[in-house]
Amino acid sequence: MAKESLVHLSRHCIFRETFNSGYAIARNGGDNTDVVVSGGTGSFNGTSSRINYGNKLSLYNIEITINVYIKINTSSTCRILSKEGTSNQRGWALYSLSGRYIAFGDPGGFVKCTTPLPLNKWVNVTITYDNSNSMSGIKIYYDGILKNTSKDGTTNLPFEINSNNLIMGDGSISSSRYSGEIELIELYSKALDSGGVEALHDNSLFLHPDIHELNCLAYYISNPYQKDLVTTFTNNNVSLFKNNLTDVSSFSGSDTSYLDYGDQFDLGKLDLYMSFWIKIHTEQPSNVITGIIGKWRTGSYDKYLLYLVNGKLRTLFMSEGSQFYYDSIQDFRDNQWHFIEFLLDRDANMETFSDGDSLGSINISTQQSYNHQTTNKFFIGAYADGTGLAPLSGYNAKMQFDNFVISNIIPSKKLRARVYNSIKQYFGR
Repeated sequence: MAKESLVHLSRHCIFRETFNSGYAIARNGGDNTDVVVSGGTGSFNGTSSRINYGNKLSLYNIEITINVYIKINTSSTCRILSKEGTSNQRGWALYSLSGRYIAFGDPGGFVKCTTPLPLNKWVNVTITYDNSNSMSGIKIYYDGILKNTSKDGTTNLPFEINSNNLIMGDGSISSSRYSGEIELIELYSKALDSGGVEALHDNSLFLHPDIHELNCLAYYISNPYQKDLVTTFTNNNVSLFKNNLTDVSSFSGSDTSYLDYGDQFDLGKLDLYMSFWIKIHTEQPSNVITGIIGKWRTGSYDKYLLYLVNGKLRTLFMSEGSQFYYDSIQDFRDNQWHFIEFLLDRDANMETFSDGDSLGSINISTQQSYNHQTTNKFFIGAYADGTGLAPLSGYNAKMQFDNFVISNIIPSKKLRARVYNSIKQYFGR
């Protein structure tokens, strides 16, 4: 499947579990036993956790793509997703074998990746099977990259219809509990080629948020032919995305010129990606600090902010009274458009970019909880007061602001560059 055709992949989706506030478990009809759903992931304890979906997904005589985001914390053999059959009902399972080697097949034989998964690190694992009735038709990818595999035994292909239950985090027949976290499991009745798998991981979905439920939280795009387009997504605790500006993308620097998105975009356990275009006017309020964008806090809650300090762009993260920040060398009060990106990944690496160049980075794992929920507000163009609920007078930015995206998936560097160049060319920036 070509990358351009990825937008049509959703029509082939036969199963998806995303753990967004637990709603997907109910939708898929799963019986949750001791799986803790929090911050967009499901945590499996390795002893009692599993989800039983009943008799479904035999995968009989079809092409298959299985796409999962997992963080495993055991080296023992376990089942991630299983519908194993008896001897006369050939089933299938997605395994992590002893030593954290991903495998796919049935108990009689499987294709095994020769590269182990890292311990306690998030990995996007993708399995494809082309329905060729051959073990060579099974491919395994880590983070969009095809891995070397070996064959163990003889998988009885094709998979057959069987009456056993579909189980996440355990075996269908014998106990084999998964220990770790799962962010996403999705199955498609279409085998992606290497380009399609790369695009799936490379987040072409980032450009098509209707496909992927945990992708884009919201976006705000100015268009030269019409007023701002505002798209609403209800996932990941995002219930509303509002544009409170009447004049497209223009912030006057006055106390009343700012965007207030209310209590949204809390940090979870997943990646966080923000990007936007900004033009900072040469004339700024007299205060040293000028607010740009961020989620505010009071008490012990997390906050992440981008703001100007004497024209330099500061990126700050604060949690439990400790703060981490870095400042740009560049003075952004140049009245020129710049493409700003903020990345905070699930391994607590924080980095900011301007026009594709890094402005600074830091690892905040010693303080970051990734679980804090706050009732404070997310502002654009303002610097909040001590309550985190209102702008601080005199600290609003005089700027233009456009093409805002906030997402729980970090696009690859290649895709981000492609987006940057296409928008720059389209708008003449």
